[in-house]
Amino acid sequence: MKILVAAIHYPVASGRFIANALRRLGHDVRTVGPYTANQIWGIEVDPKWNWEPTYRISKSMEGLDLETLVSIGDWRPDLIIAADSAFTLHSVGAPHILIGQDNHVRDYQMRKWDAMFLCHTWGSRVDEPNAFWLPPCYDPTVCIDEHRERDIDVAMIGVPYAARNELAEAFHASGLKVFFGFGLLYDDYRALYNRVKIALNLSAMDDITNRILETMAMGCCVLTNPCRDFEKIGFRHGIELMTFSDTQDALAQARGLLESDTWKKIAQHGQVAALPHTWDDRMRYVLDTVRDMGLIDHA
Repeated sequence: MKILVAAIHYPVASGRFIANALRRLGHDVRTVGPYTANQIWGIEVDPKWNWEPTYRISKSMEGLDLETLVSIGDWRPDLIIAADSAFTLHSVGAPHILIGQDNHVRDYQMRKWDAMFLCHTWGSRVDEPNAFWLPPCYDPTVCIDEHRERDIDVAMIGVPYAARNELAEAFHASGLKVFFGFGLLYDDYRALYNRVKIALNLSAMDDITNRILETMAMGCCVLTNPCRDFEKIGFRHGIELMTFSDTQDALAQARGLLESDTWKKIAQHGQVAALPHTWDDRMRYVLDTVRDMGLIDHA
């Protein structure tokens, strides 16, 4: 199937994971959208992780017809996937669906789609009749347990919000071996987390982050604030992961996990629980759903 993914081409973007998963499933995938080179989150990352679009356009061009935007020749998409909260195509000439990971903080009111696959059951547009739940997930070619020696007690890689900075300061003063950072991607992200016993997560909106699934898959014990969809996705405190209520509780939970070696058991259970939550699994579900809706042909 020919599939066009429309997104802003940041070094890290859901559109990139979507396109790669669809290619692994055997589809002919091209991408269109603005290109940011190595800029993301207000910083510059290693240029080796830049994501170059097949068709590079500016954001100001998003309302134009696809034929006006790019010279696609005889290549015509069977399906177009919008994979961004700040960019979409408006006149497309093919079934057009949304995969939205940010409906906990973005309203996705840019247009109507033939189907919407949204990451959080309590976020925007989830009550519309053509909306489906598409939970967080991970890339199985990136998030691999390499079975290395885990010499870091606790780590968190993520945008340094104030609440995360509070956690970082407390853990740095705890005497544990810790790492708190920002901007490590792909191979560098995997290399760091493969050294980590406890992957700390703090979600500002109590949303399940992809990082939870990613670090589970890499063999870490996840320690996180409670998230709203844990019961629905099947993650339980004390079994697949651990939850904390505040900074001091996070410190106490981490110490207990490390001193008792319980982090290993939680990590093992979490890794098994993460297995069916890959981007590949999510894309199979998306394509099966849009086929059942009659938007694309059954192959």
